[in-house]
Amino acid sequence: MKIVFATDTYWPRCNGATVSIDAFKREFEKMGHEVHIIAPEYPNMKNTSDPGIHRFKSFQFIFSPEDRLVWKTERWKIFRLLKSIQPDIIHCQTEFDLSMMVLKYGHKRNIPVVFTCHTYWEEYINLYLPFPDKIGRQVARSMQRTALKSVDRVITPTEPMKQVLLSYGIKKQIDVLPTGVPEEEFGNVDREETRKNSFLFADYPFLKDHPILLYVGRVTREKNMDFILDHFRIIQETHPETRLVITGGGPYLADLKKRAVRENLSDRIAFTGYVPRDRVKELYALANVFVFASKTETQGLVTIEAMMSGTPVVAIGEMGTRIVMNGDNGGFMVPEDLQLFSARVRELLDDPDLWKRKSLEAREYSRNWSSRSMAETLNAIYLELIEKKREEQARTP
Repeated sequence: MKIVFATDTYWPRCNGATVSIDAFKREFEKMGHEVHIIAPEYPNMKNTSDPGIHRFKSFQFIFSPEDRLVWKTERWKIFRLLKSIQPDIIHCQTEFDLSMMVLKYGHKRNIPVVFTCHTYWEEYINLYLPFPDKIGRQVARSMQRTALKSVDRVITPTEPMKQVLLSYGIKKQIDVLPTGVPEEEFGNVDREETRKNSFLFADYPFLKDHPILLYVGRVTREKNMDFILDHFRIIQETHPETRLVITGGGPYLADLKKRAVRENLSDRIAFTGYVPRDRVKELYALANVFVFASKTETQGLVTIEAMMSGTPVVAIGEMGTRIVMNGDNGGFMVPEDLQLFSARVRELLDDPDLWKRKSLEAREYSRNWSSRSMAETLNAIYLELIEKKREEQARTP
């Protein structure tokens, strides 16, 4: 099968959509499929030898400097590429120009088009565009309705996001399919060795021989990062030896660093910025507890990655995180309550037996989210849609 992923975000831009695309690409290639990714160029991007990754000229999105939009003049190059690939299925991953070009190509040529909604734009759009809240929400709803109008199947990572789309009046069939995590990537790190000789110790020596709390993800307001700092300040009252590692970049990083300085926490927090994907697993293995406060995740892949590494999670149980953890599996799921969140973190720091139980539980539970099983389900969806198109064409005079 020839599969095309169309996306307005891909490496080196690190986010859930990028990780999802990469996970499915690897699994489909193991199955013997031919996978192509159509994505924007990024400044100072490392060249790749992968012939299946195709980049197109882009410009910086003024309201989100990390993001790129492909020039509309690239349309004909993209269409020529698609003609040469002759895809059996097209899978769009974003709601912006590049994906819309590829979607249009597939629709006109009767190629099945699948669309995954990775982002709850109604909650995010006002952070990127200068609209009043009510207008921003209307724009987000309209954008997703337009994107999904001509597709053959819609996918959401979790049931809450499916319900959001249904509330918009989306009439297409919507399948819930989480992104899986490759167990071999996160489940085989030596925690003991990592805690002795982590690569972070060279730049952040104050981490060595201390309990560590970890956050991995974009550093933005919508990720509820102030809550993470608030809870860490509370933890310091009873556990001053504890350290916090914040891994990731984003528009709120500078503000968060300034706040850490103002509150005399900067010598206890390591702001690592982006860490190469193949080294993130070492951070999970280094941490005692993974802390996550986002309330707008369509899935929350990082919680699964942490659990697969054997690191218990304390997270706010809303949207995708609530579905992933489904209670206190692999850690503790709590409401947005600083005292309760902090209390759960303290329990894991203070009780070695509880930590061991939750670590084992996390590893076991996370196997429900393996990337192989998710790819097999998506593969079945592709085959169903391809066969349906063939039947439709056979009935057409």
